Amino acid sequence: MLQQAKNPKEKIYALGLLGRKGLSTDSIMREIYAIVDRTNDKKLKSSALWWDAMLHDDDTTRMIKLFQFAEQTQLAAFQIAADLLLADYYIHHSIDQSLSYAKAADSLFEKVFDSNSLHLKYPLLFLNQRAPGHGDAASKLHLNLVEANRRQLLDAGLAEKNIWVSDLCTSCRTDLLFSHRAEFGQTGRMMAAIGIRP
Repeated sequence: MLQQAKNPKEKIYALGLLGRKGLSTDSIMREIYAIVDRTNDKKLKSSALWWDAMLHDDDTTRMIKLFQFAEQTQLAAFQIAADLLLADYYIHHSIDQSLSYAKAADSLFEKVFDSNSLHLKYPLLFLNQRAPGHGDAASKLHLNLVEANRRQLLDAGLAEKNIWVSDLCTSCRTDLLFSHRAEFGQTGRMMAAIGIRP
C-alpha cells in the first residue's frame, strides 16, 4: 500500500496502518513527521498527531497534544477525534472522565430531522420489527458550528458575556442572507466582523 501512495496524505495513512500491524511505532512516527515537516500542512500535522495518539494509545499526553493543536488550528474534526480517543482511554480508568470527553465530542453535533430522507420516501426499504410509526425518525448528524466557534472564542480567552450569537438562519432568511444550501450554490457574498470596543 505504501508503494501505491501518491501524495503525503496517502503515505501517512499507509504508514499508520503499518504501525497498527506491529512495525516499530517510533520509526513509523519519525517517517510520518518527516513527511509533515516537508509539507507544512496543518491538516497533515493533525493527521500525524492523530496517528501518534492512536499508535501510543496508552499515552494521554499525545492525545491532549492532538486536541490542543486541533483547537489552535480550528480543526473541529480532530478536536472531536481527540475527545473520542481520550474517552476511549478513560473508559478503562475513570468512567467520569470518559463520559466528560465523550460528551465534549457529542456536544459539537446535533441531530436534525430530515424530511427529505429516503426513510420517509421509501419506508418499505427500512422495515424493522417495530410497529409502523414507532421506528426511529429520519435524522442526520450535523456539526454545530455555532457551538464549535463559541468554544474556540472561550478557549481564546473571550468572556462568555461578550459572545453574542445571532439566531438568524441563512437558509430561512435568503431575503437577508446568502445560503449555499437554500439557493443551490448560486454565488453570493457575506461578511462577518469581530472587534473590540474601545
